[in-house]
Amino acid sequence: MSSFDDVLELIDIITEQNEIGDNIPIKKYKEIFGKRKSIKQSEFYQAQASGFKPEIKFEINSFEYEDETQARYNNKEYKIIRTYEVSVDKLEIILEGVVNG
Repeated sequence: MSSFDDVLELIDIITEQNEIGDNIPIKKYKEIFGKRKSIKQSEFYQAQASGFKPEIKFEINSFEYEDETQARYNNKEYKIIRTYEVSVDKLEIILEGVVNG
């Protein structure tokens, strides 16, 4: 059985309006546990052929994932570029780095 001993945060981005009516993106962070896994060479090259640069992969409990598009691990933010159902209750998420701005 896999041990979920890595802490990461899933990021949900919602849009709220400020006092003058501008849409402002707001990030909501949800801390979860997962297991860091290596990206296989074949996955890496397939993703690169599609224009993605996978950096890291996690196995998480599928019930914790709610279609978030970003994650944070070790204070670095990533874009979720792919999800893969491992089993009924487990999901893999593949992440690529994003520039914080």
